[in-house]
Amino acid sequence: MPKLSRGRLDGLHGMHSFTAAELFALADKLQQQALDPSSADDPRWLKRWAAKVRRLAAQKKVAHESKVRQKESRRAGR
Repeated sequence: MPKLSRGRLDGLHGMHSFTAAELFALADKLQQQALDPSSADDPRWLKRWAAKVRRLAAQKKVAHESKVRQKESRRAGR
């Protein structure tokens, strides 16, 4: 039987290919599933994944804002 290992947000699921807005929407969807009593998934698992996706989305948002500021400062320096 194969050993189970923890997956990463990148890699298998390709979370780095999504925008921050898409990741925030996914986190909200996971959070709603966690609150839904008819959901067959474990609410604690869904909440953990929602938190992980939300952290990644926040990092992507900050990185994007930083890149925009760098571009603007380079243009202002010319």
